[in-house]
Amino acid sequence: MILANSSTLVSLLSPIVTAAIFVVGAIAAWITFRLRKRSQSGNIQTSEAGQLWTQTQSLITQLSADKAAAEAQRDKLLDSQSAQVLPLLTVMNDMLKQLIQLITKDTQPKEKS
Repeated sequence: MILANSSTLVSLLSPIVTAAIFVVGAIAAWITFRLRKRSQSGNIQTSEAGQLWTQTQSLITQLSADKAAAEAQRDKLLDSQSAQVLPLLTVMNDMLKQLIQLITKDTQPKEKS
């Protein structure tokens, strides 16, 4: 009879014990989460922040140097192109003026003598 009652008692207590363990585990997880969140709030690992800062500064320095080099190369190219193109444009402009003068001379009515 005691065995039969203990089996019934175990079958009744088993879900209660399981639920209690689940609730205790959930509460422990929630407390751990809250404590960890509070202790790490706003903190950055110092070594990682220092590495990121150093990498960022080196990238900024490198990009500034690359920008300056690109600007110098652009200015040099513009100067060389303008030195080559400007005389050609002047010659083309003079030739167009001469062509216009020839055309206007040919199209003017000739005077009768």
